[in-house]
Amino acid sequence: FLVSHDRAFLNNVATSLIVFEGDGQLGEYDGGYDDWVRVRDQRLTSVGRQPDRSGTKGTAPGNSASGSAGIAAVAVPATAAETAPKRRLSFREQRELEELPDRIASLEQRQKELNAEMAAPGFFQSGGTGIAAVTTELAKVSAELLQCYERWELLESGL
Repeated sequence: FLVSHDRAFLNNVATSLIVFEGDGQLGEYDGGYDDWVRVRDQRLTSVGRQPDRSGTKGTAPGNSASGSAGIAAVAVPATAAETAPKRRLSFREQRELEELPDRIASLEQRQKELNAEMAAPGFFQSGGTGIAAVTTELAKVSAELLQCYERWELLESGL
């Protein structure tokens, strides 16, 4: 990926563009900047609006406030999670948040040990019950580790 506001550079280098649309959506377009302008103008004409010609071909980047609006100056509205005020964690949640890194570290260590055990040369020749026990434990550890990551993220975000 490459981010640039230089129209000439985008025309010469880019084979496709990801553009911030006015409604907070992303649009992917094949071609360079001029190709995107052509598609945008066709779409605006089809819905009955006049395409904005200020700042397109013939002006230097940065000389037009509205010409680069489709690429650079479109504000993306924040998600509800980003705008909502963080709530204060309860005592229990605060303790859980403090204990989670140690729990995650121990689960990661156990996962590493189980993976090493399974990678041993004779592991799969040892017998079905041993293999089943280790793979079952590995699945449980991996699932618990994922839950801990999700809980940690939730507590850190303050939701």
